[in-house]
Amino acid sequence: MTVPPGNDRLCCKVISLNNPNCFFTLWTSLTSRYPMADFTTTNTPCSYEYVFDNQSFVSSSQMVAVPTGESCESAYWDFCDGTTSNDFAPTHTFPGPGNYNVTMVARINNGQCTDTLTAVVNVLEHQVTGAVIDTAVCVQYQWNDSLYQQSGNYVQHFQNVHGCDSAVTLHLTILQTVSERIEANACDCFSWNAETYTESGDYTQQFTSFEGCDSVVTLHLTISPTTFMEIEDVACEGKPYRRYGFDVPAEQTVGRDSLRLEKLVQSSAGCDSTVTLRLTIADTALTVVSSATNLCDEPFIEISSEGAMSQYRWNTGETSQSIMVNNPGVYSVTVSDADCSVSKGVTIEPCMVDIILPNTITPGNHDNLNDWVELSPVFQSQMSDFSIRIFDRWGNVVFASRDKGFRWGGEVNGNLIPNTMYNYVIQYKDLYGEQFVLKGNLLVL
Repeated sequence: MTVPPGNDRLCCKVISLNNPNCFFTLWTSLTSRYPMADFTTTNTPCSYEYVFDNQSFVSSSQMVAVPTGESCESAYWDFCDGTTSNDFAPTHTFPGPGNYNVTMVARINNGQCTDTLTAVVNVLEHQVTGAVIDTAVCVQYQWNDSLYQQSGNYVQHFQNVHGCDSAVTLHLTILQTVSERIEANACDCFSWNAETYTESGDYTQQFTSFEGCDSVVTLHLTISPTTFMEIEDVACEGKPYRRYGFDVPAEQTVGRDSLRLEKLVQSSAGCDSTVTLRLTIADTALTVVSSATNLCDEPFIEISSEGAMSQYRWNTGETSQSIMVNNPGVYSVTVSDADCSVSKGVTIEPCMVDIILPNTITPGNHDNLNDWVELSPVFQSQMSDFSIRIFDRWGNVVFASRDKGFRWGGEVNGNLIPNTMYNYVIQYKDLYGEQFVLKGNLLVL
């Protein structure tokens, strides 16, 4: 049933099917109701927040607004920024400035009747953030009540005509006073701008940089004058000399007492220097002599060194000019003075031990001649591991000793038996470790 706009009455007559005279009538009043969508907005100062005032109402006419005094029951909002709301009168914060097509749906009768309204909400920028001041100054910069002495980005806030904050960024470059240090090396003198310097030291001059700031430059100056140097040293006769940049061959040090050389060199600063070298030639002549060449005649041999140098060191460890030796071998000495040294040696030959014993002794004639059997000191020095045994004719040992300095006068058990023949056996090693056995006869008279 369609009800025309406005108010109307609806009548319903109910009649019994068995008795047409039995009936009753129902009456009701009908009123047309239509939702009318409408809203206004209010911006919260200095923000993107807006308050939506829901002014939707119920109209008795669909074509023209005839308010009935009722407001709509509910609403649905689409804010055109990806968010929605079912609040009746919402408060919404937009993400930023721009034009947003906000749609409102007004609803009555549990949402069965709706009216839609789309309106543009112009969200304005409420803060000025793009203002930038770019400046470069020397040492420091005063901005309002702030003093800046370092380069950087600084922000200060002001209030714009809308009563909102306005941020101004200062891009500041502080041009400091330049302090530079330079180094220079020169020969005799150095010119810097209008100044000439003849001594080493630190010198300062002040300039203005291209930015207009003070610039202080310190010159660390080293003056290297032309020099004349004399060097005194010792060279060894017969040997090359290579020091202080000089190269003197060995033949130039032979047959002279001294040598004078000159050389022109450049210092590390590139300055000329004359070097005079005065060399004293050290006599390195050395003679080594020995009192004998072998140990056959003497148990000790003296070896002496003769030369102009004063420090001696033998391969035996001794530091005297001469040494005494009692063993064969090579004996060398190094003689030195300052940086000079020379070595020489001598060989002492071993004595080949050929022991000779008498075949007869005569202790019975009491003339104190040829009364003993013994080894000479030379033989004793040339052997080791010595032993002697003397036998009678029956093979009995009548005398035995391991002492190289033994003496036997023919006595047996304290008695001298004249005109008796004995046999002996001697065993020993020479200085090279070779084993020897010597056998013989001995007659005691």
